Amino acid sequence: MAMKRDSTTQPEYGFGRITDKPLEHYSRVFASLDPLDIAERTRVPYDAERREFTITLMGVRYAVGWPGAEIGIDDPYARILMLRYLEEGRYIEPTGRYVAYHELPWGDVYVSNFRGRVIRRFLSEFGRDLDALKKIIEGASGLGAEPEEKCDLGYRFDFMNGLPMKILVWEGDDEFPASAQMLYDKAVAFAYTAEDIAVAGDILISRLKDMRENAMM
Repeated sequence: MAMKRDSTTQPEYGFGRITDKPLEHYSRVFASLDPLDIAERTRVPYDAERREFTITLMGVRYAVGWPGAEIGIDDPYARILMLRYLEEGRYIEPTGRYVAYHELPWGDVYVSNFRGRVIRRFLSEFGRDLDALKKIIEGASGLGAEPEEKCDLGYRFDFMNGLPMKILVWEGDDEFPASAQMLYDKAVAFAYTAEDIAVAGDILISRLKDMRENAMM
């Protein structure tokens, strides 16, 4: 699949546009690091001749230029997440053991925020239409989602390099509302902080919304 530039909508965090300074900071840090050390630590492919890394986000490959941090994606939060992984993350072979957000380091501190910022927003967008969600995920070229059992609709896939995750959804009825859970391989703790994973949830939802809108065109 060719690398591409996209025009996805920005995550609706609710606290304003505050990405310029963080992007400047992480771009400076990124430029100061040895790209070969980054590639070895993260297992993200690096082309020394082209001086660029290749990161896959939701099944789409993006080039990250070094040292300038040029990334062909408009979403500033996705750009920050990519740079943070390249700068601070470490690839650990997935364990196959999945845990909830609150079980990750510091996840118990931020779990209330995560539930509101990610889980409730996800259910607001997709909890009433699991058929649409199924079509979106299974129709995403390159995502390679694998169905999960023990729920009404669930998938396992790699959100981004080093971040294997699962989405599990239970459909609501007249008595109980729909519910959802996002699980992460335990190895993700070496790749991202709890805050990074919350941001990843925001990006995931925005990506799914974009896929839905594109499918309706």
